[in-house]
Amino acid sequence: MPAKKLRAVAPDEVAPKVPKTIAEAAEADERSVLVALRTHLAREMDKGAVPAHALASVSAKIREYDREIRSIDSRDEQEAEQRGPSRDEAWQAI
Repeated sequence: MPAKKLRAVAPDEVAPKVPKTIAEAAEADERSVLVALRTHLAREMDKGAVPAHALASVSAKIREYDREIRSIDSRDEQEAEQRGPSRDEAWQAI
């Protein structure tokens, strides 16, 4: 996986809120929902809460969510590259 590109942060920019529940993620965006679902299923598997007969389908679903998340990330990265670099602004060293 390629490293994420760093960029300057606007003075008024704040870090995005990470949803803590699937319901919160549903109010955000598609990627947040997929991440929340993947995390939930993975935690359920780790706890041993997934019955043996469902392990294969739950594992497949986790992989499917992961592929979709990576696809969204890749698309976003490509769009950012097409926009080109942002303009450098002057700053004062302390």
